[in-house]
Amino acid sequence: MTVTPGRVDTGDGDTGEARCDRARTLAERGDLAAAAEIFAELAADPGSPWRAQAAVGLAVVREAGGDVEGARAAARIAVASGHPEYAAQGAYHLARGFEGEGLVDQARAAWQAVVGTGNPGYLPAAHLALARLAQDPEEAERALRAAVGTGHPTVVTRAAADLAERLLARDEAEEAARVLHAAIAVATERDTARLHTLLGIAHLELACGALITAVRAETDDRASAALAVELLARTLPLRGREEDAEKVWRHGLEHPDPAVADDVYGRLRRGFAVEEQPSEADGPAPWWDPFVEQAVSSGTLPVLTAEAFAALDGLYVTGEPLDPEAYAWGSALERSFLDRLGATPD
Repeated sequence: MTVTPGRVDTGDGDTGEARCDRARTLAERGDLAAAAEIFAELAADPGSPWRAQAAVGLAVVREAGGDVEGARAAARIAVASGHPEYAAQGAYHLARGFEGEGLVDQARAAWQAVVGTGNPGYLPAAHLALARLAQDPEEAERALRAAVGTGHPTVVTRAAADLAERLLARDEAEEAARVLHAAIAVATERDTARLHTLLGIAHLELACGALITAVRAETDDRASAALAVELLARTLPLRGREEDAEKVWRHGLEHPDPAVADDVYGRLRRGFAVEEQPSEADGPAPWWDPFVEQAVSSGTLPVLTAEAFAALDGLYVTGEPLDPEAYAWGSALERSFLDRLGATPD
Protein backbone atom coordinates (compact mmCIF):
# COMPACT_ATOMS: atom_id res chain seq x y z
CA MET A 1 0.00 0.00 0.00
CA THR A 2 1.39 3.40 -0.94
CA VAL A 3 0.66 6.63 0.85
CA THR A 4 0.89 10.11 -0.63
CA PRO A 5 0.28 13.35 1.27
CA GLY A 6 -3.45 13.82 1.87
CA ARG A 7 -4.36 10.56 0.12
CA VAL A 8 -4.72 7.07 1.54
CA ASP A 9 -4.66 4.10 -0.82
CA THR A 10 -7.14 1.42 0.20
CA GLY A 11 -5.11 -1.29 -1.47
CA ASP A 12 -7.09 -1.43 -4.70
CA GLY A 13 -5.87 1.92 -6.05
CA ASP A 14 -9.02 3.69 -4.82
CA THR A 15 -8.42 6.39 -2.20
CA GLY A 16 -10.78 7.33 0.61
CA GLU A 17 -10.90 10.84 -0.78
CA ALA A 18 -11.96 9.56 -4.20
CA ARG A 19 -14.63 7.38 -2.64
CA CYS A 20 -16.03 10.31 -0.66
CA ASP A 21 -16.10 12.37 -3.84
CA ARG A 22 -17.89 9.56 -5.68
CA ALA A 23 -20.42 9.21 -2.87
CA ARG A 24 -21.15 12.95 -2.97
CA THR A 25 -21.63 12.77 -6.74
CA LEU A 26 -24.06 9.89 -6.35
CA ALA A 27 -25.99 11.80 -3.69
CA GLU A 28 -26.20 14.87 -5.91
CA ARG A 29 -27.62 12.66 -8.66
CA GLY A 30 -30.26 11.33 -6.28
CA ASP A 31 -28.78 7.86 -5.72
CA LEU A 32 -28.90 8.12 -1.94
CA ALA A 33 -28.67 4.39 -1.31
CA ALA A 34 -25.42 3.99 -3.26
CA ALA A 35 -23.95 7.10 -1.64
CA ALA A 36 -24.93 5.87 1.83
CA GLU A 37 -23.28 2.51 1.15
CA ILE A 38 -19.93 4.12 0.38
CA PHE A 39 -20.12 6.59 3.26
CA ALA A 40 -21.18 3.85 5.69
CA GLU A 41 -18.23 1.63 4.74
CA LEU A 42 -15.75 4.45 5.33
CA ALA A 43 -17.45 5.59 8.54
CA ALA A 44 -17.37 2.05 9.93
CA ASP A 45 -13.57 1.90 9.82
CA PRO A 46 -12.16 3.37 13.05
CA GLY A 47 -8.72 3.62 11.52
CA SER A 48 -9.78 5.46 8.38
CA PRO A 49 -8.66 9.08 8.13
CA TRP A 50 -11.84 9.68 6.14
CA ARG A 51 -14.14 8.37 8.85
CA ALA A 52 -15.27 11.77 10.18
CA GLN A 53 -15.86 13.21 6.72
CA ALA A 54 -17.73 10.10 5.60
CA ALA A 55 -19.84 10.13 8.78
CA VAL A 56 -21.03 13.66 8.02
CA GLY A 57 -21.84 12.65 4.45
CA LEU A 58 -23.70 9.61 5.74
CA ALA A 59 -25.71 11.79 8.13
CA VAL A 60 -26.73 14.07 5.29
CA VAL A 61 -27.83 11.32 2.87
CA ARG A 62 -29.64 9.38 5.58
CA GLU A 63 -31.55 12.47 6.63
CA ALA A 64 -32.40 13.17 2.99
CA GLY A 65 -33.69 9.62 2.76
CA GLY A 66 -35.89 10.01 5.81
CA ASP A 67 -33.74 7.98 8.22
CA VAL A 68 -33.51 10.55 10.99
CA GLU A 69 -32.17 8.26 13.70
CA GLY A 70 -29.63 6.75 11.32
CA ALA A 71 -28.52 10.25 10.38
CA ARG A 72 -28.05 11.17 14.02
CA ALA A 73 -26.04 8.03 14.69
CA ALA A 74 -23.72 8.96 11.84
CA ALA A 75 -23.44 12.54 13.07
CA ARG A 76 -22.43 11.29 16.51
CA ILE A 77 -19.56 9.35 14.92
CA ALA A 78 -18.33 12.61 13.40
CA VAL A 79 -18.64 14.43 16.72
CA ALA A 80 -16.75 11.67 18.57
CA SER A 81 -13.89 11.90 16.06
CA GLY A 82 -12.83 15.28 17.43
CA HIS A 83 -11.96 16.37 13.90
CA PRO A 84 -11.75 20.19 13.91
CA GLU A 85 -14.07 20.53 10.90
CA TYR A 86 -16.23 17.44 10.70
CA ALA A 87 -16.89 17.15 14.43
CA ALA A 88 -18.31 20.68 14.23
CA GLN A 89 -20.39 19.74 11.19
CA GLY A 90 -21.72 16.65 12.93
CA ALA A 91 -22.69 18.59 16.04
CA TYR A 92 -24.27 21.29 13.89
CA HIS A 93 -26.29 18.65 12.06
CA LEU A 94 -27.56 17.25 15.36
CA ALA A 95 -28.33 20.66 16.83
CA ARG A 96 -30.26 21.85 13.80
CA GLY A 97 -32.32 18.67 13.69
CA PHE A 98 -33.12 18.62 17.40
CA GLU A 99 -34.11 22.28 17.43
CA GLY A 100 -36.26 21.80 14.36
CA GLU A 101 -38.21 19.11 16.23
CA GLY A 102 -38.54 21.24 19.34
CA LEU A 103 -36.25 18.99 21.40
CA VAL A 104 -34.81 21.88 23.36
CA ASP A 105 -32.58 20.01 25.83
CA GLN A 106 -30.99 17.86 23.11
CA ALA A 107 -30.58 20.87 20.85
CA ARG A 108 -28.92 22.88 23.61
CA ALA A 109 -26.48 20.04 24.30
CA ALA A 110 -25.66 19.71 20.60
CA TRP A 111 -25.08 23.45 20.20
CA GLN A 112 -22.80 23.33 23.22
CA ALA A 113 -20.92 20.54 21.48
CA VAL A 114 -20.51 22.84 18.48
CA VAL A 115 -19.03 25.48 20.77
CA GLY A 116 -16.78 22.82 22.26
CA THR A 117 -15.17 22.17 18.88
CA GLY A 118 -13.89 25.74 18.84
CA ASN A 119 -14.44 25.95 15.09
CA PRO A 120 -14.85 29.70 14.37
CA GLY A 121 -16.99 28.99 11.33
CA TYR A 122 -19.77 27.54 13.49
CA LEU A 123 -19.42 29.54 16.72
CA PRO A 124 -21.59 32.53 15.67
CA ALA A 125 -24.62 30.37 14.88
CA ALA A 126 -24.04 28.21 17.96
CA HIS A 127 -23.88 31.11 20.41
CA LEU A 128 -26.93 32.72 18.86
CA ALA A 129 -28.83 29.43 19.15
CA LEU A 130 -27.78 28.98 22.78
CA ALA A 131 -29.12 32.46 23.53
CA ARG A 132 -32.38 31.51 21.82
CA LEU A 133 -32.67 28.28 23.83
CA ALA A 134 -31.38 29.63 27.14
CA GLN A 135 -33.11 28.50 30.31
CA ASP A 136 -32.77 31.85 32.09
CA PRO A 137 -31.91 35.49 31.30
CA GLU A 138 -28.37 35.22 32.64
CA GLU A 139 -27.59 32.25 30.40
CA ALA A 140 -29.09 34.07 27.43
CA GLU A 141 -27.01 37.16 28.10
CA ARG A 142 -23.78 35.14 28.32
CA ALA A 143 -24.54 33.51 24.99
CA LEU A 144 -25.41 36.85 23.39
CA ARG A 145 -22.16 38.40 24.58
CA ALA A 146 -20.28 35.40 23.18
CA ALA A 147 -22.10 35.83 19.86
CA VAL A 148 -21.17 39.51 19.76
CA GLY A 149 -17.59 38.49 20.50
CA THR A 150 -17.36 36.35 17.37
CA GLY A 151 -17.23 39.47 15.21
CA HIS A 152 -19.48 37.93 12.54
CA PRO A 153 -21.28 40.99 11.07
CA THR A 154 -24.76 39.49 10.69
CA VAL A 155 -24.71 37.60 13.98
CA VAL A 156 -23.24 40.57 15.84
CA THR A 157 -26.10 42.75 14.56
CA ARG A 158 -28.77 40.38 15.84
CA ALA A 159 -27.06 39.51 19.11
CA ALA A 160 -26.11 43.08 19.99
CA ALA A 161 -29.64 44.33 19.32
CA ASP A 162 -31.15 41.60 21.53
CA LEU A 163 -28.58 42.21 24.25
CA ALA A 164 -29.08 45.98 24.13
CA GLU A 165 -32.85 45.60 24.50
CA ARG A 166 -32.33 43.45 27.57
CA LEU A 167 -29.93 46.00 29.06
CA LEU A 168 -32.30 48.87 28.37
CA ALA A 169 -35.11 46.96 30.08
CA ARG A 170 -32.85 46.81 33.16
CA ASP A 171 -32.10 50.56 32.95
CA GLU A 172 -28.48 49.85 31.97
CA ALA A 173 -28.43 52.40 29.16
CA GLU A 174 -24.71 53.13 29.39
CA GLU A 175 -23.76 49.47 28.94
CA ALA A 176 -26.31 49.14 26.13
CA ALA A 177 -24.72 52.09 24.34
CA ARG A 178 -21.27 50.52 24.71
CA VAL A 179 -22.48 47.23 23.23
CA LEU A 180 -24.19 49.01 20.35
CA HIS A 181 -21.19 51.19 19.49
CA ALA A 182 -19.00 48.08 19.30
CA ALA A 183 -21.53 46.27 17.12
CA ILE A 184 -21.96 49.19 14.72
CA ALA A 185 -18.21 49.19 14.17
CA VAL A 186 -18.31 45.68 12.63
CA ALA A 187 -21.83 45.45 11.20
CA THR A 188 -22.50 46.06 7.52
CA GLU A 189 -24.05 49.46 6.77
CA ARG A 190 -27.37 48.05 5.54
CA ASP A 191 -27.80 46.12 8.83
CA THR A 192 -27.22 49.01 11.24
CA ALA A 193 -30.64 50.70 11.23
CA ARG A 194 -31.88 48.76 14.25
CA LEU A 195 -28.57 49.22 16.06
CA HIS A 196 -28.60 52.99 15.51
CA THR A 197 -32.24 53.18 16.60
CA LEU A 198 -31.47 51.34 19.82
CA LEU A 199 -28.42 53.53 20.32
CA GLY A 200 -30.70 56.55 20.04
CA ILE A 201 -33.00 55.04 22.66
CA ALA A 202 -30.02 54.40 24.93
CA HIS A 203 -28.97 58.03 24.60
CA LEU A 204 -32.54 59.13 25.34
CA GLU A 205 -32.42 57.11 28.56
CA LEU A 206 -29.06 58.64 29.45
CA ALA A 207 -30.46 62.09 28.72
CA CYS A 208 -33.44 61.43 30.96
CA GLY A 209 -31.13 60.38 33.76
CA ALA A 210 -29.06 63.54 33.44
CA LEU A 211 -32.16 65.74 33.26
CA ILE A 212 -33.72 64.10 36.32
CA THR A 213 -30.59 65.01 38.23
CA ALA A 214 -30.82 68.57 36.94
CA VAL A 215 -34.50 68.88 37.88
CA ARG A 216 -33.83 67.64 41.40
CA ALA A 217 -30.79 69.85 41.92
CA GLU A 218 -30.93 72.96 44.08
CA THR A 219 -29.58 75.74 41.92
CA ASP A 220 -29.65 79.50 41.46
CA ASP A 221 -29.55 78.98 37.68
CA ARG A 222 -33.25 79.53 37.10
CA ALA A 223 -33.07 79.30 33.31
CA SER A 224 -31.36 75.90 33.45
CA ALA A 225 -33.83 74.65 36.06
CA ALA A 226 -36.81 75.54 33.86
CA LEU A 227 -35.14 74.22 30.70
CA ALA A 228 -34.38 70.91 32.42
CA VAL A 229 -38.06 70.55 33.35
CA GLU A 230 -39.20 71.17 29.78
CA LEU A 231 -36.61 68.87 28.17
CA LEU A 232 -37.35 66.05 30.58
CA ALA A 233 -41.14 66.45 30.33
CA ARG A 234 -41.04 66.44 26.53
CA THR A 235 -38.59 63.54 26.33
CA LEU A 236 -40.28 61.11 28.71
CA PRO A 237 -43.33 60.51 26.44
CA LEU A 238 -40.93 59.29 23.75
CA ARG A 239 -40.20 56.39 26.10
CA GLY A 240 -43.87 55.78 26.88
CA ARG A 241 -43.72 57.58 30.24
CA GLU A 242 -46.55 60.10 29.88
CA GLU A 243 -47.55 59.93 33.55
CA ASP A 244 -44.00 60.73 34.63
CA ALA A 245 -43.95 63.64 32.17
CA GLU A 246 -47.10 65.07 33.73
CA LYS A 247 -45.50 64.84 37.18
CA VAL A 248 -42.43 66.69 35.91
CA TRP A 249 -44.53 69.51 34.47
CA ARG A 250 -46.43 69.73 37.76
CA HIS A 251 -43.15 69.81 39.69
CA GLY A 252 -41.98 72.72 37.55
CA LEU A 253 -45.26 74.62 37.71
CA GLU A 254 -45.25 74.30 41.51
CA HIS A 255 -41.58 75.20 41.88
CA PRO A 256 -40.93 77.18 45.08
CA ASP A 257 -39.12 79.84 43.06
CA PRO A 258 -41.86 81.85 41.29
CA ALA A 259 -39.46 82.86 38.52
CA VAL A 260 -38.76 79.22 37.69
CA ALA A 261 -42.46 78.34 37.87
CA ASP A 262 -43.34 81.20 35.50
CA ASP A 263 -40.60 80.15 33.08
CA VAL A 264 -41.87 76.55 33.14
CA TYR A 265 -45.42 77.79 32.50
CA GLY A 266 -44.23 79.71 29.47
CA ARG A 267 -42.40 76.62 28.21
CA LEU A 268 -45.51 74.48 28.69
CA ARG A 269 -47.42 76.93 26.50
CA ARG A 270 -44.79 76.85 23.76
CA GLY A 271 -46.66 76.74 20.45
CA PHE A 272 -49.95 78.05 21.87
CA ALA A 273 -51.66 80.85 19.95
CA VAL A 274 -50.91 83.04 22.98
CA GLU A 275 -47.81 81.75 24.73
CA GLU A 276 -47.78 84.32 27.53
CA GLN A 277 -50.14 83.96 30.46
CA PRO A 278 -52.81 86.67 30.02
CA SER A 279 -52.56 89.60 32.39
CA GLU A 280 -55.50 91.16 34.21
CA ALA A 281 -55.53 93.94 31.64
CA ASP A 282 -56.00 91.37 28.89
CA GLY A 283 -59.06 89.98 30.57
CA PRO A 284 -59.69 86.33 31.44
CA ALA A 285 -57.87 83.60 29.61
CA PRO A 286 -59.88 81.60 27.06
CA TRP A 287 -62.01 78.98 28.77
CA TRP A 288 -60.22 76.20 26.93
CA ASP A 289 -56.69 77.12 28.05
CA PRO A 290 -56.67 74.95 31.21
CA PHE A 291 -57.82 71.95 29.20
CA VAL A 292 -55.15 72.45 26.55
CA GLU A 293 -52.47 72.96 29.19
CA GLN A 294 -53.56 69.79 30.96
CA ALA A 295 -53.55 67.86 27.67
CA VAL A 296 -50.05 69.08 26.82
CA SER A 297 -48.67 68.18 30.24
CA SER A 298 -50.29 64.73 30.21
CA GLY A 299 -49.47 63.92 26.60
CA THR A 300 -53.15 63.67 25.65
CA LEU A 301 -53.37 66.62 23.27
CA PRO A 302 -54.15 64.38 20.25
CA VAL A 303 -57.05 62.87 22.20
CA LEU A 304 -58.42 66.29 23.13
CA THR A 305 -58.05 67.51 19.55
CA ALA A 306 -59.88 64.51 18.14
CA GLU A 307 -62.62 64.88 20.72
CA ALA A 308 -63.12 68.58 19.93
CA PHE A 309 -63.26 67.98 16.17
CA ALA A 310 -65.73 65.13 16.64
CA ALA A 311 -67.93 67.44 18.73
CA LEU A 312 -67.78 70.14 16.04
CA ASP A 313 -68.59 67.59 13.37
CA GLY A 314 -71.62 66.38 15.32
CA LEU A 315 -72.78 69.95 15.86
CA TYR A 316 -72.47 70.72 12.15
CA VAL A 317 -74.33 67.58 11.09
CA THR A 318 -77.20 67.65 13.59
CA GLY A 319 -77.43 71.33 14.46
CA GLU A 320 -78.26 70.26 18.02
CA PRO A 321 -76.51 71.92 20.98
CA LEU A 322 -73.69 69.95 22.52
CA ASP A 323 -74.46 68.01 25.67
CA PRO A 324 -72.16 69.60 28.31
CA GLU A 325 -72.19 66.38 30.31
CA ALA A 326 -70.64 64.44 27.41
CA TYR A 327 -67.27 66.18 27.62
CA ALA A 328 -64.86 67.06 30.41
CA TRP A 329 -64.74 70.59 29.01
CA GLY A 330 -68.48 70.80 28.29
CA SER A 331 -69.52 72.69 31.40
CA ALA A 332 -66.74 75.26 30.92
CA LEU A 333 -67.94 75.86 27.37
CA GLU A 334 -71.52 76.24 28.57
CA ARG A 335 -70.57 78.72 31.29
CA SER A 336 -68.55 80.79 28.86
CA PHE A 337 -71.39 80.83 26.35
CA LEU A 338 -73.96 81.86 28.94
CA ASP A 339 -71.67 84.51 30.41
CA ARG A 340 -71.35 86.10 27.04
CA LEU A 341 -75.15 86.03 26.66
CA GLY A 342 -75.58 87.46 30.12
CA ALA A 343 -77.65 84.43 31.08
CA THR A 344 -77.36 81.83 33.80
CA PRO A 345 -77.57 78.06 33.46
CA ASP A 346 -80.84 76.41 34.46
